Amino acid sequence: MKKLLLVSLLSVAGVAAAQSTNGALITLSAQTSIRVENDQAAIEFSAEEQDADRQQAITRLNQRMRTGTEQIKKSDPSAMLQTGSVYSYPVYDAARAKPGKAPVIIAWRVGQKLDVKSADLSRLTGLVGEAQKNLQMTQLNFGLSDAAKAKTEQQKFDSGYKQFSHKLSYLLKAMGKSEAQAELAELNVTDMSGPVPEMKMMAMAAPMADGAAQNPGFRFEPGFSELNISIEGKVRLRKD
Repeated sequence: MKKLLLVSLLSVAGVAAAQSTNGALITLSAQTSIRVENDQAAIEFSAEEQDADRQQAITRLNQRMRTGTEQIKKSDPSAMLQTGSVYSYPVYDAARAKPGKAPVIIAWRVGQKLDVKSADLSRLTGLVGEAQKNLQMTQLNFGLSDAAKAKTEQQKFDSGYKQFSHKLSYLLKAMGKSEAQAELAELNVTDMSGPVPEMKMMAMAAPMADGAAQNPGFRFEPGFSELNISIEGKVRLRKD
């Protein structure tokens, strides 16, 4: 009799627990990350000149930029080039400065930056070596090209939704509910990838002088980028 009573009580408790979740709204989130090999390099080159004659400084700067640009295009014809910032400012003689008088200009300093994107990483060492005969490499970033991002876009969303579905399935099983009793009420997707440079290199090496030995070149490792996505959903449990 006691055993029968205990079983009855447990059955009633189980029914009550199941009924208490009917109509409940569950909030569930899942995150996933895809690792993709970087296939593009973004390089920033620069050049700077100084002369008492501003026009002479600009002329030399233009010549260096022109030659550097030609060397880059020759090293990688598919590379994309874009002129970056350009600046020019006077250099004053602090030792000759006098109170109440305008400072004395002793020279002009001019400079320019050049942004380069290359998807042919096999040519990168040669490109940088040739460019640095006239230009200075100031920054290098590895990341994903638009083509690589588009190629992995579907994979990223598939992986994210699959992760969300798995977590929901585990939860329903733990609650003693079937997937047929779950109704998706809301779904929010957040793409957290953004700019994804995996590796960043700063280089301050000076350009090679005329007649100098061939630049032995840097050793580059492009690395990987992480494409992240977060999916949050609200699931309502239908009444039996």
